[in-house]
Amino acid sequence: MKSLNKILRSIYIKNKDLMNGLIKPEEKSLP
Repeated sequence: MKSLNKILRSIYIKNKDLMNGLIKPEEKSLP
C-alpha cells in the first residue's frame, strides 16, 4: 500500500510539473 501511495504521489507531482510547464512555460524557463 505504501509503495502504491509513492507511485501515485510521483505521478501526481509529475503531472503537476507538466501542467505548470504547459500553463507557464516562460516562468519555467527562468533560472
